[in-house]
Formats: sequence, structure tokens, C-alpha cells
Amino acid sequence: MMAHVRTNPASANDNNHSIKLLRNFLLATHIGIGFSKKSDPAEAAYEAASVARRSSRNDFVLIFNTLHYRPREILPSIYDILGSSRLIGCSSAGLILSQGIEMRGVAALTISSDAIKFGIGAINNLNTQNILEGGRSLANRTATSLGQHRR
Repeated sequence: MMAHVRTNPASANDNNHSIKLLRNFLLATHIGIGFSKKSDPAEAAYEAASVARRSSRNDFVLIFNTLHYRPREILPSIYDILGSSRLIGCSSAGLILSQGIEMRGVAALTISSDAIKFGIGAINNLNTQNILEGGRSLANRTATSLGQHRR
């Protein structure tokens, strides 16, 4: 892949713009995907997390597990491998993979990126709150998790 960066010595603004384009072009994003259907929850989580790990830094982790695995049984292994990065997950009756549908297993997706920033948030008892206030609260928590950004 080639990138064309325009340079014009007559214009400092054009040079700054070209440098920003080149810098954005060189930023890396790494995605890892792991899956295991081992019967032991800790072993399945360990294997899925190990295969998904693509770098020493994970900016975002997404975990899906079938109902055969309790979160408290798989999370320690996932944290051991992937650290306590921003993690969300849920359980499911089945997992859709490129090889087909699995009715048992743990799947992990990791993303580390120089260009993308992630924030996560959660609120409790949304059904007992004013929906507008609940949405604002969720947005604020997510923005707080995101931290400082360069906009």
C-alpha cells in the first residue's frame, strides 16, 4: 500500500497537514480473536484469552461465553492473560464463528490501537430511572472512562 503525502515548501499549513496525514497512516490497530470449547471453564478462558492476545497492551476486550461457563469461573483466567483492561462481555446460547456456530465455548476479542480510544460505562436499574437521565448518566460514565482525548 502506498500513501501519497503532498508537500509544498511555500505553505507551512500544507506541510503540517501532510505530516498529520502521514502520522495517522502509520498508527497501528491490532485485533486478536480467540476461542475455546474446553469443558473446564478456567482452561477454556485461558486458551481463548491466550489466542486473542496480540500485544502487551489491550485497550478493549470483548468476551462472549455460552451458558456452560459462569463469569466468576472464567474471569480470573481472562484477567491473568489480558490484564484488567476495559472489558465487557455477555453470555449467549451459542457463538457465531467463521467456522460455524458453536453451542459451547468462550470467545475473546482484543483490540489495541494507537488511533482508537475506548471508554466503557454501565448503570444499574435503568428500568427504574428516567430514561433521559439514565442515558445522560451512562454517557457521562463512558466519557469519564474514555479519559482525555485530543479533540
